[in-house]
Amino acid sequence: MKFSRSDQEHRTIEHLECESNQARQHISELGEREDRCKNSQKAGRKSAMRYSSCFENMNVSCACGEIIFDENNQPIDYTFVFANSAFERSIGLDDIIGKRASEVMPDLDESLPDLVRVYAKVAFGGQSIRRELCFESLGKCFLSSIYSMKKGYFMLILSDVTELKQAEENMRLYASQVLRAQEQERKRIARELHDDTIQAMLSLLTDIDKITKEPLSDMGSRRVANMKGKIVSMMDGLRRFTHELRPGLLEQLGLIPALESLIEDLITEPSDFVCRLQVVGARRRLQPDTELALFRIVQEAMNNARNHARVQNSTVTVEFSDDIVKVCITDDGCGFNVPKTITDFTGQGKFGLTGMLERTWLVGGHLSVNSQVGKGTKITVCVPVQVQITQAMKTY
Repeated sequence: MKFSRSDQEHRTIEHLECESNQARQHISELGEREDRCKNSQKAGRKSAMRYSSCFENMNVSCACGEIIFDENNQPIDYTFVFANSAFERSIGLDDIIGKRASEVMPDLDESLPDLVRVYAKVAFGGQSIRRELCFESLGKCFLSSIYSMKKGYFMLILSDVTELKQAEENMRLYASQVLRAQEQERKRIARELHDDTIQAMLSLLTDIDKITKEPLSDMGSRRVANMKGKIVSMMDGLRRFTHELRPGLLEQLGLIPALESLIEDLITEPSDFVCRLQVVGARRRLQPDTELALFRIVQEAMNNARNHARVQNSTVTVEFSDDIVKVCITDDGCGFNVPKTITDFTGQGKFGLTGMLERTWLVGGHLSVNSQVGKGTKITVCVPVQVQITQAMKTY
């Protein structure tokens, strides 16, 4: 039996076939999109695996962190998003990914807020920062480089500088021992000059006085008087020399009286050299090593100004504040070209300035030199009032 379709049925079938074709096309497109998505995800996973493998195989300690905020939107901690094996070995921890820094590194309690502020500044500001990190519990010190990855995240790269810091401390110890040996030798020479040479000259003057009591010719009297004047002049020079070698006022009364005496001796010598001392703030005693270092720096600067720089006017300013002591030595001498780095003074034969730098470094201070040819020189030394006693100082 044959059945005939009505026009309405034909139209309905055609419509269903059209919709079916559209559905198949749409499914095909979805399939293609899904394939592209899978390929993209696969490529992304490969890329992530490649970068992860790259960071994992790096010899440099590397980690990524995400900043954590409190209810007031203040940074309080960070979570380790990634850390390679080198990083975990460096800090002596493992399985830190996904954990908070305060959880895995409890010895950071005091320094954690400061670290979080720095990391947050990088994570949201975009700039890079380098700073030193020391872990007392590990006995290690690192130079850290912090970079911004994307907003809220930071990359931390650590370089172990423990051996370098130990070498620096050993060098500080050696330099301090050398300087202490120099000071001890200066004291010994000053004591021998005072106890032996000057006393022998005093005895010689006594003998000359005895000779003058006897009848002498005019020529003999003039010669004896001339001889006596030379001996007295030599004694005055030796006393000045012993005072420079061993500043007794420094040990007894402190830095300012010793500087006043030093400058007074300089301006009483027959020359055109004029020097002034200015004191700002409440003067007070400092640690012996600090007082000695500052005195020797001013002494060396004054000798350089008077003997080499053709200086007529110089000013020494000592400024006391709560946490530092600042000493400025300025002059109107011939000046010189300052090298790019202050350590290059040795290569230029400026050993006096090198000595100033070493003494400043040993007491935890900072020294800067500003000078131009024909425009004088300014030397500035800043030293902390309270300096931690290092092993180098303990050996004294």
